[in-house]
Amino acid sequence: MAAWSSPNDPATPVLWIDAQDASMWTLSGDTITAWSNKGSEAAGETVGGSPTRESVGGLVAVNGLDGSNYLEQAGVGGSFGGAATVVAAYYPLQTGISYLFDAGEAADAAETARLYRDSANLTASMTDTGASANAQDSGDNASGWNVCAWRVPAAVDRVELWLNEGAKVEHAVASLAWANGDQFAIGTVPPGGSGGLIAIGELVVYGSDLSDAEVANGLLYLAARWQVTPPTISKVPNVRRFDASMQEGYSEPYFRRF
Repeated sequence: MAAWSSPNDPATPVLWIDAQDASMWTLSGDTITAWSNKGSEAAGETVGGSPTRESVGGLVAVNGLDGSNYLEQAGVGGSFGGAATVVAAYYPLQTGISYLFDAGEAADAAETARLYRDSANLTASMTDTGASANAQDSGDNASGWNVCAWRVPAAVDRVELWLNEGAKVEHAVASLAWANGDQFAIGTVPPGGSGGLIAIGELVVYGSDLSDAEVANGLLYLAARWQVTPPTISKVPNVRRFDASMQEGYSEPYFRRF
């Protein structure tokens, strides 16, 4: 395994937010007034409220993200086909529900994809009319930086969540046909806005399902940049699968070396 040298290594991302790159942010003091996407979707970036770019946990981050303060990119959702991958570095700032991202159809709030944190549980969700899938993992660092990945594989009805150490949680729902739309919000759930406080250091979105090895190498890249311990991932140690009700689950070894 080898960490990415940059998020362009596995593929060109459609969205890449990097708080450490001063060139992509327009500021008034610490307040973000405009931003430019480092990914391929080069238009449609907006700012809601007054998020800031400032030090969080010793590293420069997009801070103050909540229901009223957020970033949005109007074209990214339309770049997804039947698959997508997101890798991110985040810092929890409260125990209530806080959103890393929400992607969905502006005309249909029932069709969404989300990654959010709720009382130290990180949850990856995907919803289509009449069906939903959620993968949840617990035990992130509640007072420090974390890295994670969210993935929807092509032609497979499931959503996956990877957290810090590389453990993968997946949840499948039969006959789930996800159709996403034209909005991608960071730090809130539009329209109207909801969500608790969270800081994001880096968030990278691909309109395809990266391989297990590529996702793990992405976590290595983020862990090194955002000082997450342990900074290396030698294998994906475990897969946990949950039934549709999220009430029962089972584990199986997943000692696939890359």
